[in-house]
Amino acid sequence: MGKVHDLVTEVCEIYFQRMRRRVFVTPKSYLSFIDMYKGLYKQKYDAIDVEDQNIRLGLDKLKEAA
Repeated sequence: MGKVHDLVTEVCEIYFQRMRRRVFVTPKSYLSFIDMYKGLYKQKYDAIDVEDQNIRLGLDKLKEAA
């Protein structure tokens, strides 16, 4: 995650060079990024868990049919 913070700082400098507008990365914005990442990770994990349950249920039904 530290590399991401460094990358964001570099991108902010590129943004300034192109748009002539400063953007600052603060510890709070970094913590907000981590919180957003955790939320997205949980959302994706839950979706994969639902798909896993569906596949297991389907396999069980195929076993019953055999």
